[in-house]
Amino acid sequence: LVNLLLLLQVALSSFAIVKAQHYSVESNLDAAQLKLELASGETLPLLSEEQVGTAAWTMVVIILANLFIFLTAPQYMFWIERDTRKDHQQSMLATKLGFFQFANAMGASFSFLRFKDGGEIGYFDRVWYENGGATTVISMLIADVFVVLPFVEGFRIFDALISRQLLARRAKTQAQMDAYYAVENELYLPFRVQLLIKFAVFGFSWSYVLPIMYPLLVAYFGVSLIVDRSSLLRTFSVSSGTTDKLYMITLVSVLPWAIFLHSVIGYLCAHHKELERQGSLSENVSFQRMVLRMAETAAGNVAVAISLGLACTSAVFVPLYIIIEKRKRRRQKRWHEVPSSKTLDEARQALSDVTFRNLHEYGASANLYLPPLTRNLLLCTRRQMASNYYEELQRKASRRFKLVRLQAGRMGVNKI
Repeated sequence: LVNLLLLLQVALSSFAIVKAQHYSVESNLDAAQLKLELASGETLPLLSEEQVGTAAWTMVVIILANLFIFLTAPQYMFWIERDTRKDHQQSMLATKLGFFQFANAMGASFSFLRFKDGGEIGYFDRVWYENGGATTVISMLIADVFVVLPFVEGFRIFDALISRQLLARRAKTQAQMDAYYAVENELYLPFRVQLLIKFAVFGFSWSYVLPIMYPLLVAYFGVSLIVDRSSLLRTFSVSSGTTDKLYMITLVSVLPWAIFLHSVIGYLCAHHKELERQGSLSENVSFQRMVLRMAETAAGNVAVAISLGLACTSAVFVPLYIIIEKRKRRRQKRWHEVPSSKTLDEARQALSDVTFRNLHEYGASANLYLPPLTRNLLLCTRRQMASNYYEELQRKASRRFKLVRLQAGRMGVNKI
């Protein structure tokens, strides 16, 4: 039921985004008639106020469509599924939000293969780039990088900012002020992971077609380091308890498909570009003719041949990698579980019979296990609390004091 409700919301959000993007494309095409005519007959595009306004409200539509899913999905899972396992609840929430956001963005991008003005239907030709396809793909990530990440996730304008700046200042007692200032958010980690899933998979999928995705990905991951460090160490009082299940699902079951989609979409775009260069784009093509044209373009263009080889390699490598990692994970899980046929004392006796030198042969480790988030926070705290950290601060303060004395001496001041 939760998946059905989210699927309905994704359809409505995709419909709104497609309509907004089509309106933006139509306004840009109308504005193209007002270009400056040069002496050579070429034209120079103008960026009018109407175009800027259309791009702005189109981005607002995309943000509201994503927020609509953000706000309702946790409520659906809380009132309908009612899962009591914290790690399973976080992993399922992050996976569902990431998947449905990705489906929302991909559906809006692929819709312009059908509803583009001109060109052949179903091909990534020049008309698809110019009439809304590329604009939709870039808008999906620009909204996350420049609006959602810094303001919604960074400044926390919907929870921490309101609680600290408005409610805490008007508290009557110190206890109320502390309660308002100590922000708690158990869904912070799954929300951050689902945004990373959507951004990484969607960005890497279209990076071959639009190389601007690479600087957007670098900007997102760079700002995310600052946002997560500030949120986990300064904003939230207690981080929610979690295991490594959420990380394993992201690394093993989700991100490998970004490589597969990157290679497949890259091959389709390279193949269609070569067909457009040859002037052989056509809508009604039989399966035999389509396979023959794929072989012809791969034989005649090195880029198409390389992209086809990468697509075939990833189609074999990605499922094989996921199966191997899941089996390894299942084998490690069985090692830590107590068999139902054995009592707790028998299991302890079986573990005591294993010598320490044979731990690695059984897939075990003598080190204390820490979840990835806890380990990162401890390393960060240890680095800041180390003695050399304060010695470095003291050296910087000493150099700064000497610089001030030098500047004061040049100005004729004897004492500071």
